[in-house]
Amino acid sequence: MHVAIYDAVMSIDTRHDPFKVAPARLRPASREAAAVAAAHALLVKLLPDQQATLDAARAASLAAIRGERRKRNGIAIGEEVAERLLEIHNGVIPNVSYAPSTGPGVWQPTPPGFLPVLLPGFALVTPFTLARPSQFRPGPPPSLSSAV
Repeated sequence: MHVAIYDAVMSIDTRHDPFKVAPARLRPASREAAAVAAAHALLVKLLPDQQATLDAARAASLAAIRGERRKRNGIAIGEEVAERLLEIHNGVIPNVSYAPSTGPGVWQPTPPGFLPVLLPGFALVTPFTLARPSQFRPGPPPSLSSAV
């Protein structure tokens, strides 16, 4: 959702490059309307059970924005960004089974609940704001015999 908001607003503001989507350059356009529309369109798709609440929040937010042409163009930009981001990633996390094993660095259920792993399929989701999944992984720890 935040990527959608950012890309929608930056397509109007243009101070920074978008992460993934550069929509049609409708002008004049309201950054606020673009942000509201992008967030709403994405959240409605990912959280359909909350549509009534999201629709009410959208209507209240848009009612506070002046300038019908700017508002209409901002909404169009936000909705386009959300649609295009959903084409890249639809929010589905694959279902996979996970059986814990042993060894250093291998996840294990922990006390007190010893709950099962949460969303093991998330590792299979293609990142769309990173160049690669390991982009910000830290290096290895110091060796056990080091002074650090």
